[in-house]
Amino acid sequence: MRDKLVRDLRRLNLSVNVTQFTAQRYEQECVTLVRDMAFSLEVQPDLRLKCAAQVVAWARGAVQEWPHDRGTIDPDERTPFGETVGETIDAIKVETAVFEELDSLVRRNVPYSEWPERIKALPESAMFADSDSDR
Repeated sequence: MRDKLVRDLRRLNLSVNVTQFTAQRYEQECVTLVRDMAFSLEVQPDLRLKCAAQVVAWARGAVQEWPHDRGTIDPDERTPFGETVGETIDAIKVETAVFEELDSLVRRNVPYSEWPERIKALPESAMFADSDSDR
């Protein structure tokens, strides 16, 4: 099959990198293999970590350096918006917990009618309001 494809592409005056073509045919299986190694308890922990990092790098690209002055964040320092850094961090933790709960409800297919009111009140929840009628 590969030879026929190469012939057809050459006939159309298109070049093909056979190695790249072959690699692309197997890339999904290879990513799955590396993912499976990352989750396997039979694989040494350092290799599991490398496999997990590799999958993340393939999915998101290399981790970028985040330069900073090496100073410690002062939780009592005021932000340009008036609250302290600590208050901002606490607010983000609360917001993250709410969205984790929303994500969990969606993933577990909990009917919208059974969601807590605080979650239903989120603007993002409105898109799931009709989901009960789909069941």
